[in-house]
Amino acid sequence: MKLTSSYEDMIRRRIASDKSFAVEMFKGSLAAIFEGDFRYGLTRLHDIVKVGMGFAALSEAVGISTQNLHRTLSMRGNPTVKTLNRIVAAVASSLGVELAAA
Repeated sequence: MKLTSSYEDMIRRRIASDKSFAVEMFKGSLAAIFEGDFRYGLTRLHDIVKVGMGFAALSEAVGISTQNLHRTLSMRGNPTVKTLNRIVAAVASSLGVELAAA
């Protein structure tokens, strides 16, 4: 019997069970991206999509195949600004987060 879980598993469980945590994780992922920790931000966005809205729904919302979305939101992902904007807008909508530029 496994007595501990990984950090990644804990994050995914919290995202799935606590919407306010998912929203804060989403905001944190955006902050990471804009503050230079691009890989961490993409990884957290991947977790939010995987556990929350799902890649099939995101694919439909942004018009990008699920395979390309998985690749885009991976540690090696390199999305264009346009693609990242579409993904962020769709995830924000699914979480009920209103985005505003400051």
